[in-house]
Amino acid sequence: MSTLKTAFAAALALCFITSAASAGPLFAPFDDGSTHARAALFDTAYRALAQDPAMGNFQIVAADAAQVTRRTRTISLNLAPGLPVIAQQVDSYRTKEGLIVWHGILLDNGVKGSLFNPINTVTLVRNGKKLTGNVHYEGEWYHVRPLRQGGHALIAVEINRLPADDGDALMPVVPAPADQISATTPLAAIARTVIRVMVNYTASAAASTGDILGLITLAVAETNQGYNNSGVQIDLQLAGTSQVTYSETGASSTDLARYRGTSDGYMDSIHSTRTSLTADVGILLENNLDACGLASGIGSTYSTAFAVVKVSCATGTNRYSFGHEIGHLQWARHNPETDSSNSPYPFGHGYRRTSSPAFRTIMAYDCSPTPCATRVNYWSSPYRLYSGVAMGTVATHNNARVLNTTKTTVAGFFAPTCIPDGGVDDVLSATSCCSGYAVPGSTYCSNPADWGNSWASCKQICGTPLVNNCVPSGGIDDILSNTRCSSNVSVAGSEWCLDQADWGTDWKTCVQTCQ
Repeated sequence: MSTLKTAFAAALALCFITSAASAGPLFAPFDDGSTHARAALFDTAYRALAQDPAMGNFQIVAADAAQVTRRTRTISLNLAPGLPVIAQQVDSYRTKEGLIVWHGILLDNGVKGSLFNPINTVTLVRNGKKLTGNVHYEGEWYHVRPLRQGGHALIAVEINRLPADDGDALMPVVPAPADQISATTPLAAIARTVIRVMVNYTASAAASTGDILGLITLAVAETNQGYNNSGVQIDLQLAGTSQVTYSETGASSTDLARYRGTSDGYMDSIHSTRTSLTADVGILLENNLDACGLASGIGSTYSTAFAVVKVSCATGTNRYSFGHEIGHLQWARHNPETDSSNSPYPFGHGYRRTSSPAFRTIMAYDCSPTPCATRVNYWSSPYRLYSGVAMGTVATHNNARVLNTTKTTVAGFFAPTCIPDGGVDDVLSATSCCSGYAVPGSTYCSNPADWGNSWASCKQICGTPLVNNCVPSGGIDDILSNTRCSSNVSVAGSEWCLDQADWGTDWKTCVQTCQ
């Protein structure tokens, strides 16, 4: 919406963050050849990687984490000898925990635009001097993982040696909310919804990485990027993280049942923690698991909104299992070649394309026994294109519609005591906005006669208070007035209007989320 803001160049200047280029290759040799031998003896993260059959050839490198800032516009990724790749920033922000998330696209093939090319992407998370990230380059996957004793592992992942997507347990179908979003509902008419996720992890999972918080942040960031790529109006928010006292069995169905149970003597305390965090969904990360993940069902209730995920599958690497399992809890199903059931939504399947360009969306399984399609960080949708090809169909493959249909149900498992930024508040009483602040000019009355009188049908959008005359990262910015994102950039596709008639006209009740 920058064309609407040219009149406020002075205000923009107050919030503008200057660009910065990378300072050389991100990775450098760590030291001499004895590094691997020492790491094998003393570093549990190294040993976990070395013992994982999917973690193929890898180097121990020094990573210049200081390069990864919100101001960095390009980073040189020297993934292997003779393989320099330039990444250009698409989005970057700081989490409430203080970590920096950096999303980029790879420029070797002249990629342009604000959305990710599905097979040329990078996401990095910086936590102090530690980097956790994934690079997807021309169908190949690379992990960046910090070690516990110093240095980083740069890994070429052998995706065909990863476990199966979901466990073998049959997932029950939970009664689903009524389909209230049609296939043709404009994205601008769908309000954004916050779903809060609590992430627990075992001691074995924590020991398998040099930065468990960085890996969790990467999983949440990739999931949100997939939503933004696909027109899914969800903001997944990390409610909290904590380690559980539990010995993994390796059986996904057993560990999930024990994680979900409230009085079986296993991990029972997580339920009081969930209440204090007001988390809608719970995810347990494990190191040793017989599948990449398992959700409680196709759909969920307050008492069943739990899933277990294997650490090595949680992010990227042809799986995106963290988001995949949350998708199941929101009634999303696999591709119909794998899962022919149409309950509860006949349009609720993932999409797999086997001819060129071959790809599969988040919920779609690969061909078996011979893999045929790379999973991309998109939810099936007939309104998203990859190389000119629709990534879904209206009748059968529209997981994005499923998620937009069910998001308020899942977000309602813990009714918030106040309305978060970007939510809709009534005008009748004292504001219920958590910020105590409504977006100026966002008030809309479905019955115009209520304006200035009873206000009975009138609503407003909860906003984000300004910091130094700017809206901070993740905040809600109105489109018309002189408030500005501190980053000078809004999240692509985040614009929506309380009054749909304002879209493309006067934009009065329209807002956007700041990067």
